[in-house]
Amino acid sequence: MRDEGEMSERVFVCPICGRRTERLIDGLCPDCYVKHHPMVEQKKAELTLKICKKCGRLGYKGSWSDTEEELLDQIRKDLKHIVKLRGEIRDIDIKIYPRQGSMQLTVTGKVHPEIQQFYQEEYEIPVKMEYTICDACLGRVSKAKRAIVQVRASNRELTQREKNILLGLLEQTASMKGKGADLSPWQVKEESGGFDLYFSTISAAKEFVNNLSHKMYFDTLETGKKVGVDSSGQEKFQVTFRLLLPGFTKGDVIKYRDRYYLVKDIDSKRVFLLDLDSYVVESVVLLKSFISQTSTVARASEIQRGIIVAVENEKVYVMDKDYKVYEVDVKKSEGIFRIEDKVGILFHEGKIILVPLQDK
Repeated sequence: MRDEGEMSERVFVCPICGRRTERLIDGLCPDCYVKHHPMVEQKKAELTLKICKKCGRLGYKGSWSDTEEELLDQIRKDLKHIVKLRGEIRDIDIKIYPRQGSMQLTVTGKVHPEIQQFYQEEYEIPVKMEYTICDACLGRVSKAKRAIVQVRASNRELTQREKNILLGLLEQTASMKGKGADLSPWQVKEESGGFDLYFSTISAAKEFVNNLSHKMYFDTLETGKKVGVDSSGQEKFQVTFRLLLPGFTKGDVIKYRDRYYLVKDIDSKRVFLLDLDSYVVESVVLLKSFISQTSTVARASEIQRGIIVAVENEKVYVMDKDYKVYEVDVKKSEGIFRIEDKVGILFHEGKIILVPLQDK
C-alpha cells in the first residue's frame, strides 16, 4: 500500500514537447504554455512617427516632442492602443530605432499566475517614418508643393540599403548651413514600395535629384501640370520627377543575353556582375539599353542554400537542406568550389546554377 507522499507525486506528459512534468497549465507544460501564450498581442501592423524637417522635433498622433524621451512618454500613454497585454506585467521598456524602422518592446512579467518566475519577452514593431513640418514651423514656411520627387524601384520595394542612402542624403541636405531648409523637402512620405518627397521649389527638387544621382542609378521621368494662377496672373505649375531604380539589386540573380549573373554590387554608374558560367566578375555601365535586356531570375532571399560535398574534375556535388545531392557541371570548378563551401542553389528552366554566397 502506497503512503501519502507516493500518492502526491504525479507526473504528466506535455502533449506538445513530450517532456515529463509535475505541473500542467491548461494542459501544457510551463515552457510550452509560455511559448504559445505571449504576453503581448500587436494591435497595429506598424507605428507611424513624424520628424519635422525644419526643427527636428518628433511627432506622434498630432503631438510634437522636443526629445526622444518625450516621444517615448507619448507612446507609453498610448500603448494600450498599440498592443494588448496579458498576464501580470512588471515592467515595459521601449526603444525606438528610426533609421532601422523599428520599435522594440522588452516586457517583464508572466502570462499566468501558476508560472513561478517572472521572465522577459522582446517584441519588434515596424515603424514608418514621415518627414514633414511640425505645427510650430508650418506657419513660418511656404505651404506650396511645387515639385514632387517619387523614388521607386521596378517591380520591387526599395532595399534597406537604398533607403539609408536616400535618408542619409536628406540628413546631409538639412544640415547644410544657410540653405539646408530651403533645399530640403517640406514633407517626406514613405509609400508602398518607395518614397514621395514634396518640395516648395522646382529648383530644390532638381538639385536633390542631381545629388541623389551621384549615389545611386535611376531613370528619370519628368511630368508637369498646371495648378493655378499666382497673384500676378502667371500660371503656376507642379512638376513631378519619377525616379525608377533597376528591378535588380545586390545579391539578385539576373539573366542577360541568355547568361546568368549574380549582382555582386551596384553604384550610381556601374553594376558588377559575376558570370555564373565562367565565374568571372564583369563591370557593366548602367544604361537603359542594358537594363531593358535583363530579367530578374531570383531575389537574394529566394535562393536556396546548400553545401558542397564533393568536387570531381568539372562536376560539383551539392547537398540541399533536405539532404538531397545534385550533380552540377561546372567548367572551371577547380579553385572556385571546395568541399564544405556553402553555396546558393538555383533551379531555373531545367538548369541547376550554383551561386557563390556574397560573404564568401
